Amino acid sequence: MSLYFEKQKWQQCALHTTNNFLQHAAYTRADFDALCKEELPIIRGRLFSPYKSAIPGIGNYDASVIIVALRLRGFDVQQHDNRKPLTESCCQWPVVGIVVNTIGKLQVVPERLTSKMVRWTRVGDGRHFYCYRRMSFEENGVTNWVLLDSMLAGPVAIGDVKTLVQELEHLRQNDACLYIVKPSASSEDRQDKEQDQNENNIADCNKS
Repeated sequence: MSLYFEKQKWQQCALHTTNNFLQHAAYTRADFDALCKEELPIIRGRLFSPYKSAIPGIGNYDASVIIVALRLRGFDVQQHDNRKPLTESCCQWPVVGIVVNTIGKLQVVPERLTSKMVRWTRVGDGRHFYCYRRMSFEENGVTNWVLLDSMLAGPVAIGDVKTLVQELEHLRQNDACLYIVKPSASSEDRQDKEQDQNENNIADCNKS
């Protein structure tokens, strides 16, 4: 399976998730730091950014940074209401990705220190981002899904929507947060206009 894949570095799973979903190195850590400063609202009275770790270079960005990063690349991201079951209809076209935020397997710091350290540094909170991606973003393209988790050795084939939903429902029932990713309306309109223009150009060529 030949797919772009970033493996885990420090606590930069949000960055890896975004790039793995976009299938190229669209953003760097410096880019994500800039998004925290320039694209997200300033919280008065906060000494450190609430959107990432206070320790330089660590990362540990929250979902807001992923949402902004994907929006700037032409995607809308909506959090699924975890009070409601996730059904197959929730993952049909135009849904092309699911970002997952779940409790990680590793505890970075001793439990007795976690609450204070997390409050000031956002290190050791035990949360982890990764994503499921539709193999093709085209409506009539390949509908199988793949898991892109930077903590794994590489991409993992999931299969069809039914299998995907079974996995996601298990995660939802275990307190994972799910974020539904779709091409933005403006992005779809732009693609339609480009397709219409291409068809017009072809028609003009055929006339000449």
